[in-house]
Amino acid sequence: MASKPDRYMERLRVGGGGMSGWNPLEVLTIALSCLLHDIGKFERRASFSKKSHEEFSVEFVEKYLPDFKMKEKVKELVKIHKPERKVEGLLEIVSKADAISSSEREKGYSESYESELRRLQHIFSKRYYYKLVPLSLQDIHDIKGVEQNKATPKEYKDLWEPFIQDFNRFNEFFMDNKSWSLDDVEGLRSYIDTLCELLRRYTFFIPSAPTIEEEVKQSLYAHLKSTAALGYALGVNGRIDGSLTIILGDVAGIQRYVYGSRSYKGALKMLRSRSIYLSLLTEAVCDQIILDLNLLPLNVVFCSGGHFMIIGYDLPEDKLDTILSKIERFLLERHEGDIGIKIAYRKVPTSNLKKGVGEIINKMEPELKEAGLRMFHRLLKEDGLYNKVFGPIKLDRGVCYSCGSGKNVVEKTINEESNEESIPLCENCISLRELAKKLSKAN
Repeated sequence: MASKPDRYMERLRVGGGGMSGWNPLEVLTIALSCLLHDIGKFERRASFSKKSHEEFSVEFVEKYLPDFKMKEKVKELVKIHKPERKVEGLLEIVSKADAISSSEREKGYSESYESELRRLQHIFSKRYYYKLVPLSLQDIHDIKGVEQNKATPKEYKDLWEPFIQDFNRFNEFFMDNKSWSLDDVEGLRSYIDTLCELLRRYTFFIPSAPTIEEEVKQSLYAHLKSTAALGYALGVNGRIDGSLTIILGDVAGIQRYVYGSRSYKGALKMLRSRSIYLSLLTEAVCDQIILDLNLLPLNVVFCSGGHFMIIGYDLPEDKLDTILSKIERFLLERHEGDIGIKIAYRKVPTSNLKKGVGEIINKMEPELKEAGLRMFHRLLKEDGLYNKVFGPIKLDRGVCYSCGSGKNVVEKTINEESNEESIPLCENCISLRELAKKLSKAN
């Protein structure tokens, strides 16, 4: 039986990655180093020291990262991620990923803006700036803006201390679990996934480069995550001059699915459950693509409102089409064509990424619209699926009163307290009714 690293390597080869002699642990080490390469900016501002952020990053790795066989390599990559000379190997990948991610910043350097303590610009107003607090949606006051455009070292220190406490607890939990090890590929993947979430909580409102940007818009978390995503993809490619694959996705049929059901008692509660279901469905599609392509969750650039974007290595088209066929087959079986998925993908040379992904997305929008006109086309050649796409649809036990589906329909009592008035509902609508009940009781 193949070892875990061997199976991991084989999945990458099937996915199209040219590893160039690097083993999977080295590729994951690139991603981990990218996630931590600028963490020293956080502590530097908390201590208001004149030491470089690279020195603080190396100290962080040495002091807080658990011991494992690639730890010295992580320290090396973090220390020299902006080399003054030409470099090769893993360091070249980290340096390239950092350069591409940094190019997203809108530079407008001016002496008057030279301050490490400038705050992150609020997304809704240029008059306001984000407070330095952990990311939490429990209290809306945490994301309200303040008018002071500069933070204080004390604010950074007050955020740094709970971050270190949680980081130590995370390490203790991870190391206490005997089934995980940073020397194991699957263990290191899990560690990176959880570390990314921890960084999201504590670095979301920290600016990445306040001394460079005229309007401070890029957060430290966004820079660390995008650098790690690029580093992992370039690492799988095994070179810096190849192409990366940009995948854009869009769930189709949202309006019809959410608002197209017939009215009956309790139907209004279903609107919220349908909206939440679509959000979960979008995340599930993303997760499936990530799993099948052996990417990391941090390779998802965004996933919200029925839209998502993924950045991956140089993918073969047949591999991606096979995955999309599986997703389309599930959606057709589950929702009978009411909900579809539009996906466009493009291979982009790394040299073009320095111009920013916004221009690439704009060029891909027509391709995404065209994909909406060809939904389920991958299934038409498969036996027995042509009629499922174009009908007629067989009605087993009547039609669902809510959505019109004829699949797995049963009589369901609407008012369970009085046990009166029953209507035919399909399996999906019944599950959504149960979700609506739980949501109404949720905090």
